[in-house]
Amino acid sequence: MQESSKTESAKVRPESESEKLDVPLQSSAAEGRGVDEYDSSYKEVELGTRVDGPIRTTFHVYKSEERIGYFLEKVFDPEGRLIRIAKRTAEGRSETKFDPLTGDIEKIFETYTMPDGNLLTKEKRYLEDDNSLESVIVVDPLGNLVRTVLREMTSLKNVFTGQTEYNKDGQAVLTVNHWFDKRTGKLSVREQIRWMATGERGVTEHFTFTQDGSLVKYQKLLLHPPTESYLEEIHLYDPRSQALLRKEVRTYGRGDEEAQVEVTIYDTRGNQLEQKNSVERRL
Repeated sequence: MQESSKTESAKVRPESESEKLDVPLQSSAAEGRGVDEYDSSYKEVELGTRVDGPIRTTFHVYKSEERIGYFLEKVFDPEGRLIRIAKRTAEGRSETKFDPLTGDIEKIFETYTMPDGNLLTKEKRYLEDDNSLESVIVVDPLGNLVRTVLREMTSLKNVFTGQTEYNKDGQAVLTVNHWFDKRTGKLSVREQIRWMATGERGVTEHFTFTQDGSLVKYQKLLLHPPTESYLEEIHLYDPRSQALLRKEVRTYGRGDEEAQVEVTIYDTRGNQLEQKNSVERRL
């Protein structure tokens, strides 16, 4: 019996449609749709100042002769240091908070209506050691969840990105998580989860890559609800040729303490060298 390692490798590659899940998000509601801040026809006009005890707020509008781009508020502390900027447009608003001592940005919050009518809310926090954390929530006009996104970054490099898509009833249907090498910024692990209506994981897949992008391990866990049983597969690949070297299949029930295990070994040409079956105790 022979199996082609190339065929097995192709089967476990992430689906192309899943790669499209990371929907590009608009850069900022604060910019104002169609407004170019470098357009010389637009000018910033100061509207006035309000003083609330030691806090001073100035009001501005960025506009041309034909239209208004956005309204702007700048808030200063008692020492005259900028601590907050708020922008408002027809599509939404944003707010940026600053550290009064260093002038560094601490947090950016924004919310605006997207072209499809959904409402996007995004918050980005800047942490110590050049780390940042960004969360995004998208809801439809009725308030039902459409998408959630979480990103962790060090400097300009992604450390983690996770995105979950929801159906019209607000139930999670698909999650894709990516972990990146902190030093190189390259993808190291991809996780893909297909959720069931009960909230359980129906299919969970993990893809593990080397630093040069070669797939070295694939793991899949499937739940079969009618029989309350699981099927687990683990594939190990040669990092150079991508040939399948080892395939392990485990089957067990939800409450079973033991699993039926089948292990198949291949050479780098895809020829089967060995196959054995056993019963192993689950950890």
